[in-house]
Amino acid sequence: MRKILLFTAFTFLLVACSSIKNTQEAISNGNYDTAIKIAMNNLKRNKTKKGNQPYVFMLQEAFAKATIKDLDRINFLKKDQNPENIETVFVLYESLKRRQDLIKPILPLPILKKIQMPFFKSLIMMMKL
Repeated sequence: MRKILLFTAFTFLLVACSSIKNTQEAISNGNYDTAIKIAMNNLKRNKTKKGNQPYVFMLQEAFAKATIKDLDRINFLKKDQNPENIETVFVLYESLKRRQDLIKPILPLPILKKIQMPFFKSLIMMMKL
């Protein structure tokens, strides 16, 4: 009985750690939407759980980086003033809206420990422009 309990606990720990690692790898590789999906799947179950706190920070980071990347691309395409870019700009705006709608159901996200997030400060400043 002890062996089964120990094996089960080890398996849950292994799965939890690999999921966090997969999310971190997705962020570092630039796959922000994949990182958002992984974090959302874990936060949908229980967003107030202390063990899910890393997903909150990774979701914030992935969302901020994806938003900045899309807004930069939109600004670049608008400066080009090529009529053929209108559809691409529209698709980028749709992806921004889809990403926001995906995250909206689990908001507000609780932050149990206080950590400064420079990405959100820069994102807020950029959106005011």
